[in-house]
Amino acid sequence: RKQYVLVPDRFSLNMEKMVMESLNLVSTFDVEVLSFSRLANMVIGKQDKKVLGMLDATLIVEFLIKKNKDKLVCFNNMPITASFAKILFDSISQIKSCKISPEKLKRITKGLPNGNLRQKMGDIALVYELYENYIQEKFIDSNNKLGLLCEKLCQSRIFEGCDVHFSNFPDFSLQDYDIIENAIKCAGSVSITILSAEENQNNSDVYTQTVKTKIDEICEKLGITPQVAKCENQFSNTQRHISQQLFSVIPQKIELQNTKEVQLFWCDNM
Repeated sequence: RKQYVLVPDRFSLNMEKMVMESLNLVSTFDVEVLSFSRLANMVIGKQDKKVLGMLDATLIVEFLIKKNKDKLVCFNNMPITASFAKILFDSISQIKSCKISPEKLKRITKGLPNGNLRQKMGDIALVYELYENYIQEKFIDSNNKLGLLCEKLCQSRIFEGCDVHFSNFPDFSLQDYDIIENAIKCAGSVSITILSAEENQNNSDVYTQTVKTKIDEICEKLGITPQVAKCENQFSNTQRHISQQLFSVIPQKIELQNTKEVQLFWCDNM
C-alpha cells in the first residue's frame, strides 16, 4: 500500500535517493517523500490568500518596524536592516510554531520584571501583533499553512489506508506534534524514528527523551499502545561506544578491534 515518508526539507532529496537504493528501484508511485510544507500544499490546495515566502515575510516585518519605530522601546535606536528584520521574523516564527498568540506573549511579557528582557519581549510582541494584523486578510505564511494542514489533514483522507513514516527529525514543534497526532488518527499506520539515549547514559543530556515522552503522551491520549523497536543492534561495538560517549563530560575509552573502522579527516577549510 501507499507509503509516505515525512522528512525535514533539507533531507528530502537524500531520502528519495536512500529509498530508491535500499529498495533497488528505478521509479515508484507507491513511496512518496514529503516535507511538512509539501504535504500542506497537497492537502490545502490552492488558496485565495497569497502564501508568503521567507523573503516576503521578512520585507513585511522590515516595513512594519520602520513604520512603527517610534513605538519600540528596546529596538528604537537600532538600525533597521533586512538582516535584523529576518532575525526578528525568525523569532516570531518560533513563537508561532509553539502556538503562542500575540495576546498570550503580551501577558507573559507583563509578568516579567522591569529591565532589558521585558523591553525586548515587549517589542517582539508588538511587531508580532502588527505582523499578524497585516497578513490576516491577504496573506498566509508557513506557520499558518501548517495550522491549516492540522485542520484539514483527516478531512482530506490523503493518509487513509496508508503507512506514514516520520524520519530524520531531531525534534518537533507543537504544530508538528499536532500533525503527527492527526496522522495517527487517520493513517493506516504511523512510524516515527527517534534519536534518544537510554536512561543513565553519559550522553542523555544531548539525546534527550523529550520526543519519546511527547509521542507517548499523544498515544495515551488516543488510547493507543505504541510498539517500540530499538535499532541499537545495527551498531558495531565501536559505533555504539562512540554514539554513547561522544558528548560525555568524562568519556570512557576502549581499544579498537578493527583500526580501519574509524577514520579521522583533517583539513584547513570545509
